[in-house]
Amino acid sequence: MVGALRGKLLKKEGTKAYIDVNGIVFEVNCDLFSLDEFEEGRDVFVHTVIVVNQDEMSLFGFSNKERKFLFQKLIKVSKLGPKTALKILSNSDVSEIASLIVSGDVERLSRIPGVGRKTAERIVAELKDQVKEIASRKIMGIMEAIEALTALGYPESVARKCIRKVAKPGMEVSEIIKNALREMTKL
Repeated sequence: MVGALRGKLLKKEGTKAYIDVNGIVFEVNCDLFSLDEFEEGRDVFVHTVIVVNQDEMSLFGFSNKERKFLFQKLIKVSKLGPKTALKILSNSDVSEIASLIVSGDVERLSRIPGVGRKTAERIVAELKDQVKEIASRKIMGIMEAIEALTALGYPESVARKCIRKVAKPGMEVSEIIKNALREMTKL
């Protein structure tokens, strides 16, 4: 199967990336975080998963192995398809999603568009033990920093994007917030 693609990103359209690999153009469904990391006209390396359903065969792509790993786990949850899995991955950082699953935070998981309470409960029940390693690698203080910035009146999506750019493992929450605020002034 196709485990990864390396080629030139021709264009991004919605949640799809069109990648030219030696003259063959692949249509790849991506989460928004991965798409944001890919630049049109540049060479990209995309970790991929092929999903075959009764009616179609689709290619899903990710900017890193952790996103691909979590996608593969999510699509194995009963009654959860690849499109819902992409919505989940488009909503937050992988480590944050894994932390919500491990901590059993059904309430916050169910706030993700396309994920109801029952689906969130199934995700927690079926994946809690399988995503502990990802959750343990979580950047310290990221959720606190998001809450602090939203309390200051910044939209959550903007706060997440800026924090993702500046946060490094081991950073203090105050340092993450300070650097994220600097990043916001550039927007």
